[in-house]
Amino acid sequence: MDLPRPLCSDDVIGERCGVRTLVVEPGGASQGRDWTELSRKHAVDVHRGLGVVSIMGGKLSDCLNVGEEVVAGARECGLSPMAPPTRWYGEPGRTARRRFTERSSELGMDPGVAATLWRRQGMRAFQALDLVGEDRSLGDPMGGLVPLTEAEVRVMADHERIVEPEDFLRRRTMLAQVERDEDLADDDAVHRALGILGVT
Repeated sequence: MDLPRPLCSDDVIGERCGVRTLVVEPGGASQGRDWTELSRKHAVDVHRGLGVVSIMGGKLSDCLNVGEEVVAGARECGLSPMAPPTRWYGEPGRTARRRFTERSSELGMDPGVAATLWRRQGMRAFQALDLVGEDRSLGDPMGGLVPLTEAEVRVMADHERIVEPEDFLRRRTMLAQVERDEDLADDDAVHRALGILGVT
């Protein structure tokens, strides 16, 4: 794609960086190799004396396996993690999805808005539907820069432990990464959402 002018620093909306630790076994085959050639394997280190479990390396796609090792490490440190009573990951089953779709349709919600609400909130989306049942306007996107419904923001206020604006603007949504700070500061819907969350 040809741009009308070269990109410059004024075009940057947001920035982020991260550090991935890479595991190097002492005296192992990876010793002295270029970092780009190192394995993305993970290692979970348990220090029983301090009660500390550390995760090094790894890939997001391996998070369930890493999680199991962390729980095992916590047990080694004397903790007794509780097993979840039901499956704790992934989308709820088809029956719940069908019930949600039928109810959101009965409430007159836009199918695309409802599908996105379900994808983000899972079973909590039913709590949003309860709010929409009391006030249909809560099922519409808030407008401005906030694509979420007010019902969803209210559910987030009850469950997400949002304690500062950045929790919502950067960690629960990507607004701070795709919109300019000054545009977020001037947006009425952003102010309304932060007010509902109690973090203005």
